[in-house]
Amino acid sequence: MGKKIVHQSTKSVKVFRDSREITPWVSPTVNLHSPFATNKIKTSRYTWWNFLPLAILIQFTKIANVAWLFVMILNSFPAVRVNSPLVVAIVLGIIVFIGVLKEGLTDYARYKLDKKVNNTAVKKLGHLQSGPCRMEAGDKRVVDTKLMDVKVGDVLVLNDKQIIPADCIILATTSENCPEGGEEGFIQTA
Repeated sequence: MGKKIVHQSTKSVKVFRDSREITPWVSPTVNLHSPFATNKIKTSRYTWWNFLPLAILIQFTKIANVAWLFVMILNSFPAVRVNSPLVVAIVLGIIVFIGVLKEGLTDYARYKLDKKVNNTAVKKLGHLQSGPCRMEAGDKRVVDTKLMDVKVGDVLVLNDKQIIPADCIILATTSENCPEGGEEGFIQTA
C-alpha cells in the first residue's frame, strides 16, 4: 500500500490510499466524489491531443502498411533499389493519411453520438418523502435531467415504449389494461 493522501474538497474530506486515485487524467466515467461510476457514456477513442500519434500508431498495426514501410526502407539502399524511395514514401503517406482520416471521421461520429446520448432528457423524482409514492399526471416532484446526470439511487420515471437509459430496477408500474387495478410491466431486451 502507498502512503495515504488527504484530499479536501468543498463538500468533504477524503483519504486516498495512493496518489493515483486523485490524478486529474482519469476517465470521465470516474467520479472522484462517489464510489460509483457516472452514467456518462464515452465510446470515442481519442482526445484532441492524442489523436494524431495514436491514429498513426494504429495505421502501422496493419500488415500492409508495415510492408510498405519495409519496402520504403529497402529502397533507400542503392544495392536493392527497385523504385525511388520518394515514390514509395508518397504512396505510404497517402495510404496512412487516408487511414488516419477514416479513423478521425469515425471517432468524431462516435463522439457526436455519445454527446447525443449523454444529453438525452430523462425524468426523475425530485425530493422523495418516506411512505408510498404514486405518480400522477403533471406531478411537480418529477424533474427533467440529462442522462449523464443520473446517479445511483435516482428514481426514474419511464413511460410506455421508452428505452431504459441506465441499469434500473422496476419499483412500480401502472397499467390501464390490467383488470381490477393490477399492475404489469413488459420488458423487451435486445
